[in-house]
Amino acid sequence: MAERLALQIITRARLRDPDYAKAWQWPDEVPPIGGSTRDLLLRNPLAVSDADPVQVVATTGTQVVGRINLISGRVETESGAVPVLWGSGLEVAERFRHTGAGLMLMLRMGSIHPCVCVVGISKVVTQLYEKLRWEIFPMKRYVLLRRSRPALERFLGHTGALVARPFAGGLLALHSGLLRGWIRARERSYRVEASESLPAAIDLRLGIGRAKATCHRSSTWINWLLEHHAGRCRLLLVHGAAGRTLGYFIVTTQFHASASSEGFKNITLGSIKDWMVLEPGAIGELDLLLLATRELCRDPAVDAIEVCLPDDSAGRALQRLGFLVKGDLKFLFKAAPQSPLSAAEFLDRKNWWFRPADGDNLFF
Repeated sequence: MAERLALQIITRARLRDPDYAKAWQWPDEVPPIGGSTRDLLLRNPLAVSDADPVQVVATTGTQVVGRINLISGRVETESGAVPVLWGSGLEVAERFRHTGAGLMLMLRMGSIHPCVCVVGISKVVTQLYEKLRWEIFPMKRYVLLRRSRPALERFLGHTGALVARPFAGGLLALHSGLLRGWIRARERSYRVEASESLPAAIDLRLGIGRAKATCHRSSTWINWLLEHHAGRCRLLLVHGAAGRTLGYFIVTTQFHASASSEGFKNITLGSIKDWMVLEPGAIGELDLLLLATRELCRDPAVDAIEVCLPDDSAGRALQRLGFLVKGDLKFLFKAAPQSPLSAAEFLDRKNWWFRPADGDNLFF
């Protein structure tokens, strides 16, 4: 008789033991926490204690069948800071997917802490999260095509793409040049500076609540993100004429063998992951997004640029500039009655402030 599934909770304290994983056999597609991921979880500045859970492992006997990682986080509210956990990297080995381990991991994740959040889920599991009564706030994905090859190969095949690429590439190059020139003229009063880290001097402005529920921002947290990112990641500060920092944005560049459910292959994607206006009235959110777009346009390797917007305030302007709406990135949360985030006001998307960089979306 096959052994029953069991769930094991790995805490930060247990993760500190380099031999924590030796009690089980791990499939190749579900490796134990190690390397940069272990460092990420152990150095998390928002961790509460060594008792924080960092992983739930599904096992049958000594065999690991699946796991989900957990990252400590914080949501700032008008009543104070609320600790949360971010779910990350739900994975079940293919030969064990008939066991129900994925559902067990999702149920345990949703009950392990008073409030659990997730950014980014596949279409396949969206209905399951809905049935489990998670709140889901989609962020529309806006995409600007920079190079014609990925789209042409997707719709015309390799041979057709070779024929059409000179014409399509010329049009995209013309559009890109016009766009950069327009942004340069509009944003000429701002100075953009690349930086290795976010200065602590702006922490007071970072900590100002931007909604009734604001996902945590601080220089310590941002700099921790920058140390553990996936792909090429850049932080840029935006200064006004007097030299005062008016805002910042983070962009990433990463190659994807497969970039979407629509069949795009071998694409280098530039993404606007995080941005914040520090001086409302001196600069707007659209200004930051345009400056980030210009920065990514300078990279000749980028095939397309994406940004997922939590609201549509800048969406129409981006569409007028050539961005297309292509799917979404979802923010989810599940709050137990004992969590302050279970109040009815937090069921309204308008009462939240979050970005694509929240959760694990910058790391993996």
